[in-house]
Amino acid sequence: MAISVLLVGVLLVVSLAGPTALSILSEWASPRPPAPDVVATFNGGQITISDLEAGFRRFIPEGKREAIRSLQILRVVLREMVVAEMIRRWAISSQMSDDAAFRYLMRHIGDAINLSAADREHVDRLESNASIARNSELLEVPAPSEAGLQSDYQADQAAFVVPAQFTVDVLAFPIGGNESMARAAAAEALVRLNSGDDFAAIAARMPDARLTEHTVVAGGTLGDEWDKAVGALRPGEFSEVLRAGDSFHIVRLLASRPSRTQTFDEARPTILKAARATQTKAWMEANARKTLFSIKGREYTLGQFYREYQVLPQAVQVKYAGATGMKELVDRLIDRLVLVEIINDEAASETIDQARLSLLSEIIAQQEVDDKVQIPEEDIRAYYDRNSTVLRSPPQVKLRYIRIALGQLPDRQRAAHALADQAYALLTQGFFGQGADFASVAREYSDDAETAAGGELSDWLGEAVNPFEPLERRDVYQQALKLKVDEISQPFEAGDSAYIAQVLARTDPQGGTFEADKPYIGELLAQLKREQLRMQLRDRLLGQAGLVIYDGVLRNYLSTAR
Repeated sequence: MAISVLLVGVLLVVSLAGPTALSILSEWASPRPPAPDVVATFNGGQITISDLEAGFRRFIPEGKREAIRSLQILRVVLREMVVAEMIRRWAISSQMSDDAAFRYLMRHIGDAINLSAADREHVDRLESNASIARNSELLEVPAPSEAGLQSDYQADQAAFVVPAQFTVDVLAFPIGGNESMARAAAAEALVRLNSGDDFAAIAARMPDARLTEHTVVAGGTLGDEWDKAVGALRPGEFSEVLRAGDSFHIVRLLASRPSRTQTFDEARPTILKAARATQTKAWMEANARKTLFSIKGREYTLGQFYREYQVLPQAVQVKYAGATGMKELVDRLIDRLVLVEIINDEAASETIDQARLSLLSEIIAQQEVDDKVQIPEEDIRAYYDRNSTVLRSPPQVKLRYIRIALGQLPDRQRAAHALADQAYALLTQGFFGQGADFASVAREYSDDAETAAGGELSDWLGEAVNPFEPLERRDVYQQALKLKVDEISQPFEAGDSAYIAQVLARTDPQGGTFEADKPYIGELLAQLKREQLRMQLRDRLLGQAGLVIYDGVLRNYLSTAR
């Protein structure tokens, strides 16, 4: 809709009159609330002042509430309250698939759920009334038979051969860039040994020699020629010059043990482990369609459980190994699934509701965003080509930050710290694992000319090589090294400013080839894509809600609350 010339003139006059006049005009032009205590409305609902107070307590930590209470923070809280309601509606309308919830909860089975003792008792009561049926005997995989283990041993004797072992002292001469020089040094050492010098004396006199004493080398490690030459020695004898990898060796044999085949009793633990793995796989496949447990008629199969169990981190699989461990894992899983099932339980406390909503938000984000993020190799290659120089340097970080100048006066410093606390709360409160968009918060809060447009530094920060580089920049770099990728720091001081930093990427000093850096770059690009899509999902939920905030009511509330 076009704005009339008259309205433009009115806006110009009001803008010259000052912020108070603009505020009055804004409130005059804004929609009117349906009731004096309604601060916001959305499709199918409204939020009152008492609702807002409860939401403020939910989203803002107690120690920060009074310091950061402001119109902007309250608007953020209102948006998060509406997002929470949209998540709740999404769960009730069954848009969340059982498989998505199950998959998310299994992959995050180690995450803590913070419930009070009373909340824990409430969830336990819900579980006792949730019509839960377990078929735990499905997890009891039959043990392999002794006859089967014996058969496996006889069928694959070669797998149980223990290679020869040589206990030796080694004088090594690295080849480096000059093979003839290394060979000559080794030959000189051999002459000295034949003249009566010992290994230690030669290593002390010849700077290129590397002495390793009393080390055990398994047969086959350094090649057949090495094994044959050392195997022909008697204890105390030393070899001629031998080529092994990128070095020339002179080897003194101390002791040796010939190759042999393990007995069945020695091999039994290895055979049993492999047989159990084979038996478990066959058992799980044969019974995959059978119901492992059910909650209120919703059935979860053994195959569904085992499929997710296999992609758990190895440490988690070890912790919950065997029938006993898997049964414990199923109990933890049921605990969380019951929490997700709580939709409109009036007896549920605020802690339960918050824990449940956090789970639901992550599940919808995984289903709608995370599972769909794929980074083509050509994108990884393009990023590598653009940043190949940086990726070969010492540890560096790709960073974005918000800088708030502290000033010299105590009042200004207190105000700056309060602003930093506000910005941090905006960035870290909310669902989908994040708060407000970092770039938008940086545009509003940052005093830094380079990053105020979106927070991101144009270059990478690394170890200082310029002695004239500001110490403040080095301090920011040192703080950034303490952060994980995507982690947002709490406000910290560096120089004359308060900072909030987030690491977008970091390099390892051993990087340098595309194949070595490909997994790291792929995860970086996937994380950035997930962040972008999660923000779009949040915005989409807000757009569907049709949120309207009544700033006049909020201002009145703020004036009375203070």
